[in-house]
Amino acid sequence: ADGSPDMVLSWEMLEMARIIFMKDGPDKHLSELGEVHATLAEIAAEESNFEGAVADLQRALELVEKMEPQDKRRLADLHYRLSTNMLLADQPTASHRHCRVAIELIEGRRAELEEKLEGVEERAQAGDKEAAAELEKGEQELEDLEAIMVELKDKAEELEGVLAQHASVKTMLSSMLGQLAGVPLKPAAGAAGASGSAQGASGSGGHQISAPSNPKGPVVDMGSTAGRKRITLQPPPAAAQQQSQAQGAATEPTAAAAAGTQPAACCCHMILGTEGGGAHMQKLLRQLQSLLRRDRP
Repeated sequence: ADGSPDMVLSWEMLEMARIIFMKDGPDKHLSELGEVHATLAEIAAEESNFEGAVADLQRALELVEKMEPQDKRRLADLHYRLSTNMLLADQPTASHRHCRVAIELIEGRRAELEEKLEGVEERAQAGDKEAAAELEKGEQELEDLEAIMVELKDKAEELEGVLAQHASVKTMLSSMLGQLAGVPLKPAAGAAGASGSAQGASGSGGHQISAPSNPKGPVVDMGSTAGRKRITLQPPPAAAQQQSQAQGAATEPTAAAAAGTQPAACCCHMILGTEGGGAHMQKLLRQLQSLLRRDRP
């Protein structure tokens, strides 16, 4: 613990208790050790150490699951805490899984309690005061469980939205990565014409991008310089120019629409055509690959 003196002292006392229980025999103190680890997780979360909180909660869960009979409500509480800290640790898939387990445990506890209260209600109606007190306590717990279920279901819906958003982002990044990594792209008719509209824009190396004299001319490969591919737009020969002008009216609407579907390709051309563009592209690829590897279940 690296927080305030009170936080450090709390952590030291909990660690001392953990060591004492472990030396005396962990199987004798499953409940106490579970509580120690759950409290250590709270301290870690207060210091924004969510990975440490998750580790302590997982240990607490392992200990409490060994207890007989199992306390479903206590297990549900640990699963819910795990869900919260895993979300803060950027693990939404695991967070959603633990939230669903917590819901199932609360539903199981509610079913057990309802079955138990059926017999108690009969005794309470017969005038048994102890049964009446037990019935009142059980009904209060049922109300608590209903409130907990509402909160857990809202949390599960929120996590489903987060997962859907992550999936959408990953799909988009996968598509971009495929294009940037050199996956063949369908050439967009008239894309060269769309590139001509970038006159006056600046590249990453400060170079000026200007429109060619004939924006409908084809792309001419000028080879490579210093490892970078150079492209330019040149007017076609006179014979080809006449044929191009004859086809221009029919292809221009389609070309404009297709040009709008190839932003990544145009960006690649602009980056590769500027000084330092090759290194910039490699850095971008590494960043996208890192993002796509995050948060896999």
